[in-house]
Amino acid sequence: MNTNLIRQALEQLPLPYLITDRDFNIQWYNSSLKKQYAYLSIMCSLEGMLFGYDPEAILRQLNESDAPLTLACKLPMTSVTLTLAPLREDSVQEVEAIVVTLTGTASLSESSNAPLTAFHQALRAPVSGLFGSISLLQRRLQDDFAPELLDMNRDCYRMLRACISISEYSEYINGQSAPQFQYYDLGRFLREQLEPAVPLLEKIGMELTLDLPQESIPCAIDSEKLALVLFSLLSNSCTFCDSRNQIHISLNRSETHATITLSDQGYGIPLSILPRVMEPYFSRGLDDLDRPGIGLGLPLSKAIMEQHGGTLALQSVQDKGTTVALSLPLNRVLPYQDLQLRSSARTYGRDLYSKRNIFLSPVLLPEDLL
Repeated sequence: MNTNLIRQALEQLPLPYLITDRDFNIQWYNSSLKKQYAYLSIMCSLEGMLFGYDPEAILRQLNESDAPLTLACKLPMTSVTLTLAPLREDSVQEVEAIVVTLTGTASLSESSNAPLTAFHQALRAPVSGLFGSISLLQRRLQDDFAPELLDMNRDCYRMLRACISISEYSEYINGQSAPQFQYYDLGRFLREQLEPAVPLLEKIGMELTLDLPQESIPCAIDSEKLALVLFSLLSNSCTFCDSRNQIHISLNRSETHATITLSDQGYGIPLSILPRVMEPYFSRGLDDLDRPGIGLGLPLSKAIMEQHGGTLALQSVQDKGTTVALSLPLNRVLPYQDLQLRSSARTYGRDLYSKRNIFLSPVLLPEDLL
């Protein structure tokens, strides 16, 4: 079985195709799939779309017959049908790989996008009002009912974080999330974003260290989107750990790329779920974590890095920690009028509703959110 020839043939076709191994790990997809099914191109496994089916039973059926198998996927708010065709050597009965064809609604339709839009608009405005009311009540009541108000304030941050994640992801899979690139000195950008978080995490017993070069590294980025990635990853490191966690963020450059590396000494990711962490809406909780996330942090971060022409690579060992490497190209050329280096505003660090506070809200001290 020559998979290279199969890939070359499928790449020329207008229909979206992907190839998985016998464990449904995605090995390859053609350009039509990435164009029509953007959310699938950031998934490592097909199992998320096979929710409700028994993967072993599917594999047995493919082993027993050369006939394609058609299944409806279970991904939220999509209407996609998967046709699975087995690939095997002539002399071997066991399936070696699976070719998957996709048909149906490629992204959120207007009808399915409308509830998300309504949800976002209906929730974010009241949450903004609640923030104002909580701040006013806190000043007026002072110590009375302070714990309850602090809990309400943290819950509002959680809702705001969910709004941002769902909105960004729905825009991405609908092709409505084009980055707004501008040139930044990458080291200075990271320093201005991350230094304010150092004392905040120190208060809860976590050490955040930065290794950022003083030399200028010009890079075209969407500062808001990259900040979302940084604080989403930092939030994960702070959440899945004990109080002795150490987090280190560094920046290095090669001739063509800059690499931001975040490493922690947290719980790490169990090997059994590591292939699924990039699946949209897949989330793992902890026994003492009463509000697990909605499962969009890593998929959205990977999508944003791909929009930048870069990559997100993750390595994790259970009980030892996790390392995430973000690679950004340094050769993106912007129009002449955008050649000036910009700086993220220093006031960002003091903004109560910055992405830093929103994404770190589950772990920050309550008083640091007021």
